[in-house]
Amino acid sequence: MRRILPTSAVRGSRNRPPRRLPTASVAAFALLALGACAGESTMPPSGGDAQQQQQQQYDTGAIPTYDSYVFPDTGGGGQEDAGTSTFADTGSGQQDAGASATKPPATCSSSGLRISEVAVGTLDFVVLKNNGSGPIDLAGYKLEMYGINGNKPVEHTFAAKTIAAGESVYVLEYEKGTAGTDVNTKQNIPFYNGPPSAMKPNAVGLYDAAGALVDYWAVDKAVGIPANASFTPMSWGTFDSKKSSFQRVADTGACPNFNASDWGTAALSR
Repeated sequence: MRRILPTSAVRGSRNRPPRRLPTASVAAFALLALGACAGESTMPPSGGDAQQQQQQQYDTGAIPTYDSYVFPDTGGGGQEDAGTSTFADTGSGQQDAGASATKPPATCSSSGLRISEVAVGTLDFVVLKNNGSGPIDLAGYKLEMYGINGNKPVEHTFAAKTIAAGESVYVLEYEKGTAGTDVNTKQNIPFYNGPPSAMKPNAVGLYDAAGALVDYWAVDKAVGIPANASFTPMSWGTFDSKKSSFQRVADTGACPNFNASDWGTAALSR
């Protein structure tokens, strides 16, 4: 026997509003549809592949600049992770790689600490050497490292660490340092790799705890050099970042006039 529903029940079912999918679900379906149309996976790379891909993008300038970020070094591993690393925002936030922004004049430091090696290849690092006659405490010293961020340096400020006369310390990107005396910045050091496709400016400025200029180096263009200082940038030439690094061969220049002739290229020390 067929059951006949009351008119009110039928009217109620007709007037009931249609069910709607949650906004998040609609967005998810839309993203999947876009990925399918483009013929690409929407899943990001993971693990070592992601880090390797990101590093390649950094070294060739494919990743844009950053505004101010601070990464505190909190220790870890068997190496010393002393200091604080910063993306210093000195402009509009747009990438202007190769811009020769000149900083205000700087006071010169009498410190005997020197930049002795700059590696810009698969592993980016800076080596500092104590060319003085006595120990130097790095507390408060700062490195400004220029590359793919144009005139916006990545900065690393050191915590307390003493270097004896004649000794050196390696400052490495991320946590690549494994020796007990190494200092890790825990972030990318933004150097261009150089030939054949990334022949753009790299530069390093070294300042003491009082903010006085200690040393400076650059290739292609003197980015971030104080207005009262001078350095004739090195040229890329046929430099091979996989085998060589820029290394100090003499120490004849001093702030504010640094000598490019104090520099050459040689086999990577690491």
